[in-house]
Amino acid sequence: MNQPPESPPEAALLKAQIEAGKRRLLEGGAQQDGFLLFSSPQEAMPKLAFLDPILEPVEKVVWANAWIHAKENGSQMAGFSSHKALAARCNIRRRQAVARSLAVLRLCRWITLCEEVRDPGGGAYRGNLYALHDEPAPLALTRELDPGYLDYLDRCRSSADPRIRDVARRVSEGIDRQLNAGHDLLSPDPVRQHDVRVEALKTIRKLEQRSRGRDQDEPGPFLFFGTRVTSNNPRPLSSAENHQVRNMNTVISGRSLEKSPSSKFEHGNFERSSSSSYISKKPTTTSPVEKSERKSRLIQPLELTDEEFDLVLHRMRNFPLEQQQDLLDELGEQIRLRKDTLNPIRNPAGYLSWLCQELEQGGQPFTSAHLERRKRRAREAKREKAERLANERAMKKLEQMLKEKGVG
Repeated sequence: MNQPPESPPEAALLKAQIEAGKRRLLEGGAQQDGFLLFSSPQEAMPKLAFLDPILEPVEKVVWANAWIHAKENGSQMAGFSSHKALAARCNIRRRQAVARSLAVLRLCRWITLCEEVRDPGGGAYRGNLYALHDEPAPLALTRELDPGYLDYLDRCRSSADPRIRDVARRVSEGIDRQLNAGHDLLSPDPVRQHDVRVEALKTIRKLEQRSRGRDQDEPGPFLFFGTRVTSNNPRPLSSAENHQVRNMNTVISGRSLEKSPSSKFEHGNFERSSSSSYISKKPTTTSPVEKSERKSRLIQPLELTDEEFDLVLHRMRNFPLEQQQDLLDELGEQIRLRKDTLNPIRNPAGYLSWLCQELEQGGQPFTSAHLERRKRRAREAKREKAERLANERAMKKLEQMLKEKGVG
């Protein structure tokens, strides 16, 4: 008589885990699905990437597949020949969904665009080189690897895609919030990075409690690495929906990237006025001047590095050009005046953010410093013009003398 096949040695342990799981479901009271992990050891992957409440599922899938692909290639660069190839690996039908996901991941700093590679001499485009992070990278690191990040963030705030536009707006507001709190975002700060990591974990826990009907009165905002989370209380699924398996490709293909009449992003702005009257200037809805144009028209204080100038331009984005120049003049002059005192300005972007915050709240933070700098700049411009005219007259006189002597 044949003996029944011998059970695998791990079967008894797995069955015991199943029974224990059944008991936990029965003791839990509410209807829920349970998951038991039956797996051999796997590659470790960052938990925060999957718990990030800002990323949508498709964006997490794109990030996870890029991570796995990079791990498979070890120290060698892991590349995809196209968005189509990455979409195929992720089982996503639309390449636009991959492009949108990469944009959102870059905005949230889960990935960093390190290089746009071209043939020597500015030849054919060969691809992008990205860095993958195990948590959203701090702005100081991102600016070091991707100097164009803030420009990219500003452009995305006017994107035709509502998802990219919304994420860019919230990331921008998060940067403003941290600057208003006095944080130096351009200097590496491990302690600060630890604090935002703890804050992110607390946000995840609070959102989980809210989804279970607890802590509904918990005050916001809920922040994940400085960015505000808006979906704090998701709609509970119906009983039928709980047992439906949805095809992600259907969800993705149902999203439209076409620009709709209502998709135009409204930017804040301020009334234009003279530098002597800044009382109660609240934002209005009009399109601000593009950052590249602002850079060409504004005068950068010599006291600011290019990185600091880039960051303060981002913070001032909703103010008219006249006020932006006055803010820069006030900042530069205050840095100069306080340089050799016991209270120097060590965080220029943070100081300018305080000036902006005071204006946004209807305050009057300006002193006579910006007016003095403006006068000094006018005097220097007048002196340079006089010197230039004097040099031109001297050259003409010299040319006339040489001409009379028959030289030349």
